Amino acid sequence: MNAAYAAVARRAEHRCEYCHAPEVVFNFPLEVEHIVPPQRGGSGELDNLALACRACNLFKSDKISMNISYYQDFHFINVAITSLMPFSKGINF
Repeated sequence: MNAAYAAVARRAEHRCEYCHAPEVVFNFPLEVEHIVPPQRGGSGELDNLALACRACNLFKSDKISMNISYYQDFHFINVAITSLMPFSKGINF
């Protein structure tokens, strides 16, 4: 387990920051993923990293969509995630 994983997992309380599934459900570590993908200009800083289960990470993939319907199934628990989404102002997930 690396330092970034430990910091992100602690912040997320060992839950997927999208679907809220606890890490213990999967019985293996969740994945640290980029909220804004590097291909889209995202950094490797902790405020651009999210803890995600494999299903959410695959669903989100490397896309950033301006279309709200793309994200309406996500229930963000990380303030950093909602603040980095370009359409998130005034919208509750």
